[in-house]
Amino acid sequence: VGAGVTTAAAQQLSKWIQEGHRALVQDAAASLFGFSVAPLDLAPDARVTIKKDPKARDVWLLADVVDLSLPSPTAGWCVTGHPTAKPLLTLSVTIPGQPAPPLEASLCAIVKLGKGEVIFCNGQLNTQEGDGAVLYRNLEKYLATFPGAEEGVAGKK
Repeated sequence: VGAGVTTAAAQQLSKWIQEGHRALVQDAAASLFGFSVAPLDLAPDARVTIKKDPKARDVWLLADVVDLSLPSPTAGWCVTGHPTAKPLLTLSVTIPGQPAPPLEASLCAIVKLGKGEVIFCNGQLNTQEGDGAVLYRNLEKYLATFPGAEEGVAGKK
């Protein structure tokens, strides 16, 4: 199955999520939920831009998240595709002097799975500068609630 997870464990986790819970994945385990992922392997002179995806304006886990960066050297994983996931944070990479098209990927994305959700988020965002720590705090609160929770849960809009 991948990422050291047995088929039986993956099925149990998927069932739990479908019942209305949320799960966070940050590496190749995301492929268990249909994400295509790749490790970030960026050239030292690469220009990296991280921004909120325009379709993600209504997602409260991005509240107060404006400025994000990756540490150097870059680490972690990114989402390169999913048939139905909603990208939350997109990563654009260009390398000076190279005519190749820029890499477009997501550092954070969310997908519905039954009554629940699977959130992919790069675990290596810079928490010393910018809003990386804010995002991770929001993510912790977001994971503590679940779609089946009653309205009015703290932090839910």
